[in-house]
Amino acid sequence: MPFKSYREQSKTDWGINLPEQTPLDVDQIQIGALLRIADATELMASNYKKLQEENIRLRKSVDYWMDNSYAKDRKIKVYKGVITKLKRKLGTGSFAVCSVRRIKKL
Repeated sequence: MPFKSYREQSKTDWGINLPEQTPLDVDQIQIGALLRIADATELMASNYKKLQEENIRLRKSVDYWMDNSYAKDRKIKVYKGVITKLKRKLGTGSFAVCSVRRIKKL
């Protein structure tokens, strides 16, 4: 006896040949409804998998940009500290501001 997989058999398009005016009975309608539910479930599962992959990709992107932003913030704080030190070293007059501007252009 050959092996038949329930999974593979459930994916085939099931139906019956009837004359045009003959209605389907309740069992046949229920089987059709179950097949439609199975198709919809498979579609939802594939969409869910795509969403999970996109979520992982976006989380990695957020982590990268957060690390990058933190590094930039640290650099800005360091440069502000250097400017403050230079201002203190040069004094607080207008000459000090001009000197700092000149130093920044170099």
